[in-house]
Amino acid sequence: MLLHGLGRDSGEQLQPWQVHLAERGYDVIYPRYEDPPPAPDARTNIVGAVGRALGDLGRPNVPLVLLGHSRGGRLAVEAAAFLKPRLVLAFYPGQINPEFEPPTNLKLIPPTTDIWLFVGDRDRSVGNQGALELDERLLLGGFPVEHIHGAVIKSKGFTADHMSVYDLSPAAKRAIWDRTDRLIERAIVS
Repeated sequence: MLLHGLGRDSGEQLQPWQVHLAERGYDVIYPRYEDPPPAPDARTNIVGAVGRALGDLGRPNVPLVLLGHSRGGRLAVEAAAFLKPRLVLAFYPGQINPEFEPPTNLKLIPPTTDIWLFVGDRDRSVGNQGALELDERLLLGGFPVEHIHGAVIKSKGFTADHMSVYDLSPAAKRAIWDRTDRLIERAIVS
């Protein structure tokens, strides 16, 4: 499952990544989970959309990987409490907005799920605050520290900022897509 960030058309730029994942043989679920954004029931919409998509694909027991950018990265971690994935990859995750969005009981995430929180070394719009908040919430919920992984995407031939998930340069693809591919492969083989 691939989740877009906050914004009316923020996910349209993720189409090349969807194609890349599909070309690698994966079924790609791309739910449009809110209209208009932000929606307080986004997590619920995601969980329902993924359940329906897995049923439509006829693959209800396939290993599930949740991948999200920005708000979608945080929501991927929260949806893990209900979808029971093997792997969650949150790129530049955003912070929860408690004014309209209820927090998720992260204790419901299976303790064997690997969660990766990625930040960019040049991300000045969201920075590392969302990743730090998720890490703290996971630890407070008793999630095993050995299954929480943090990583910094470094600017090498591209700028690793908040929008770099949309960068189609070879350097950005090596830093983001290739790393994602390796983590997914390792998760579904195990």
